[in-house]
Amino acid sequence: GGSWERHFNSQLANCRFEPFEIWASMFRRPARKLLLMVYVDDFKLSGPKQNMAEGWKLIREGLTIEDPKPLDLYLGCYHEYFECKDPKGNTVRGRRYNQENFLRSCVERYLELGGNPKLTKVATPFIEDPPQGVELPQGELQSSAAAILMKVLYAARYSRPDLLRAICYLACCITRWDTHCDKQLHRLMSYIHHTYHHRLVGYVSEGDAGARSMHAYADADFAGCRFTQRSTSGGYLCVEGEHTLFPLSFCSKRQGAVSHSTPEAEIVSGDHVLRTMGIPALQMWETIWSPDAKMTFHDDNEAMIR
Repeated sequence: GGSWERHFNSQLANCRFEPFEIWASMFRRPARKLLLMVYVDDFKLSGPKQNMAEGWKLIREGLTIEDPKPLDLYLGCYHEYFECKDPKGNTVRGRRYNQENFLRSCVERYLELGGNPKLTKVATPFIEDPPQGVELPQGELQSSAAAILMKVLYAARYSRPDLLRAICYLACCITRWDTHCDKQLHRLMSYIHHTYHHRLVGYVSEGDAGARSMHAYADADFAGCRFTQRSTSGGYLCVEGEHTLFPLSFCSKRQGAVSHSTPEAEIVSGDHVLRTMGIPALQMWETIWSPDAKMTFHDDNEAMIR
């Protein structure tokens, strides 16, 4: 793996593709406004349509790769292109991220390991916690929980942010799994089973060419973990315009220490979102869009904002 990485880094440098300082396996060719992502032996190139052929030609001068084709199935996710008009008549182009087949296989794995329980239709992946201090026996699925959750986590991190909070919480419970965790996992898989049709969608209107900007949203619960009383940070980063909304990244992460108030939990969340998502994204945004790029930060806690 390391030898291959050194090889393609060297070859791309010869083709005048420059690596990003803080984004591993991401490269740019500013003269042609080309952006390249490399994941092992999968190459994804984007840029102006008239420059794409030249970009692939340069890459293939030093690397033996398959013929490029339109983006479809990439890393287990179908990228579905669509086009429509905004209210002003401008063309809107977008992507739907479809991992339905993968999620079906996740549910099949759960049914196999969990004894084929019935999956009922539910509105959310959450249930209410038991009263504080109640000790419950070990859950039946403790030995299988990691295998189920880690598989679903891949889809959640790629295209289903609505699953992240529930999965990441349960992943932190593996070593102290109890019967309530069994119920939470069943609720999560029931929710997935009845929301295969959900898609992460991003769209960009050509009418917003001069008015797009990055927006970062942060939020937190307070003492949401029944075992540790720690809060959970949540974040969402996207590009916005009047008729543009394209997700860039999202996260859900249990905080490293107990917060003493809601504003404190919100501050910790805001720090995490800005430091790990917002600021790194600005470097790329400045390169591919505008050297004086700015980002708007959002939080809904008035005390934290003050």
